[in-house]
Amino acid sequence: MTILVLSQTARLAAAAPDPADKVNPIISTTGPAGTANYGGVCPWVSSPHGMTDWTPMTQENRISRLPYRQEQRTLIGFMGTHQPTVWMGDYGFLTLLPETGARKVLPQERGMKIVPDSEIAKPYRYSVELENTNPDEHGKIRVEMTASSRCALFRFTYPEADASHLFIEMSRVSGYEGWVKVSADRREILGCNSGPHNRWAGRHMGPELKDFEGWFVIQFEKPFDSFAAWEASGTLNSNSSPNDIQIFDGKGELSGERVGAFATFPTKKNEIIEARIGLSFISLEEARENLRREIPGWDFDGVANRSQREWNALLNRIQVEGGTPEQ
Repeated sequence: MTILVLSQTARLAAAAPDPADKVNPIISTTGPAGTANYGGVCPWVSSPHGMTDWTPMTQENRISRLPYRQEQRTLIGFMGTHQPTVWMGDYGFLTLLPETGARKVLPQERGMKIVPDSEIAKPYRYSVELENTNPDEHGKIRVEMTASSRCALFRFTYPEADASHLFIEMSRVSGYEGWVKVSADRREILGCNSGPHNRWAGRHMGPELKDFEGWFVIQFEKPFDSFAAWEASGTLNSNSSPNDIQIFDGKGELSGERVGAFATFPTKKNEIIEARIGLSFISLEEARENLRREIPGWDFDGVANRSQREWNALLNRIQVEGGTPEQ
């Protein structure tokens, strides 16, 4: 009898639906080129009701523009965003991108093509391979990300290179200052920004949030070989050139409207570099505490599996019967 019950339980568990794997976050992420006439969503990765969404980035977001459109097949970063919808702006956001060779800051220069059929999007994890043309012989770069409510864990698979980098942009809203600090001894890059998107077409679109600050702690599993801070002079656009960017090798701290950092490593072929990110709207200490509570280790699959279970627990509250998968 015990064997029969266990066997039946095992069959039911095996047949239990996994609705999170049936979700396609790419749906409604595209539309007519040059317009906002589309579903207005991104392939966000987060836990259910999470504080922060993590998404690949094909364009810089602002009011009336989200960071991802599926028909654009070049990625310029991966960002933590709080932009709730296309007609509202973002605040407390952060951008990362793996690179090799010469360091690139400008979006029009740092972008990398998505390898066809490599993009896999689920609510609890995202992965993609990027064509690395800096230079071609360095090979492709693979990016995987998963997340909890206030934190994220990235897994970057680099090609062999004397200098592989992680580009970090800490702030980019005109009129608002950001701050970045590198603590190489702790394998950390810290920062904050204070700039919400609150203006569109010259009009004020919301409160200024005068005391707002988004705080970030980025921790690396592996020590970085070298580091740099960077700053952009003025507002960057499609006409900007590398002359508008200053990169300060070995500089550990910098403030400005558009600032960020590079962490640099020598990598072997298919070497994995992991980075975890905690954030808070309260303080740097709270961002670090959120990371300690939600992603204390380096178990990427464990974090993704936990988020998957959380999604399934909610989605399984409604059971749909009949029809075919196509229907």
